[in-house]
Amino acid sequence: MKRIIYGLLVVLSFCFFVGCQGKTYEVSFDLNYETTQPAPATQKIKEGEKATEPLQPTREGYEFLGWFKEDAEERYDFGTPVTSTFTLYARWRELEEDEKVAYYLGGSFNNYDAADPDYKMTKDEDGKYSFTLELTDENRDHTYDGHYYKVTAGSWDADKCWGIDIYYIQPAPLSPTGAGLGSIWHWANGTLKVTFDPEEMLIIDELVIPEPIIEEIEPTVYGKFNGWAIEGENAFVLTDPDGDGIYTGMIEFEEAGTSDFTVVVSRKWYDDQWGQRWGAEDQYKLESDLAYEEGTYLFSFNAETKEIIVVKQ
Repeated sequence: MKRIIYGLLVVLSFCFFVGCQGKTYEVSFDLNYETTQPAPATQKIKEGEKATEPLQPTREGYEFLGWFKEDAEERYDFGTPVTSTFTLYARWRELEEDEKVAYYLGGSFNNYDAADPDYKMTKDEDGKYSFTLELTDENRDHTYDGHYYKVTAGSWDADKCWGIDIYYIQPAPLSPTGAGLGSIWHWANGTLKVTFDPEEMLIIDELVIPEPIIEEIEPTVYGKFNGWAIEGENAFVLTDPDGDGIYTGMIEFEEAGTSDFTVVVSRKWYDDQWGQRWGAEDQYKLESDLAYEEGTYLFSFNAETKEIIVVKQ
């Protein structure tokens, strides 16, 4: 009798355990065409739970329409609880000839995705492709201080992406950080329109900066004598060691010559068909060109009166 009761308890316990576990079903996926590309993994789903939609598959020359149960007219709804085992089949639409050519922008603004559908370029009536986007602080590359992009045919393969190699400005502007790996670079934020001509293999872009980018700088003298440089090793920056608003500096001329002399106190960022650069903004010019001799000259600039004095030492 005890053995019978014990056996019944074991059976009841097993049935209770199995009942608590519930049924498990399998949801498998079929790409629905001959390919070496593996289909998404089969999912084991407990009864009443939901399957997870796999990553969207790709097929060259086709548009993916979704996952369908066999002979179903509507796409499978992955929000539906699973109550049986079944297979989902990929459904495809063959692209028209003009649809098979697609170009994208891939860059710092979309995590360098080479085939981001949100950055697919539009074919214009003239056969060129264009796309307009906003370059902002939120989507810039803060590590390398700027915005970077290439035009792609959906891949980062060398023969399917293009950057400074076919840019309309040559040599193309390069980031001072050395970053980019051939990408087109823009430092400023703004509205960027990119146009790609696949016939001429040419990229043209235009950046509209919403507000002028102007920075104050230490008074800097420039002119013919230094190639009109306001930055870099050829720039001649005046200093005010006494803090009295009188900025001075000594220039050594190795030979006689004639030059214009201008003091710039602020600079403006330019991004146009001549490239990207800082240009002089607020500036004060010596009334006339100065004929100088070989030797040392003292330059003085009064920040309040804007007076420029040049004296040979």
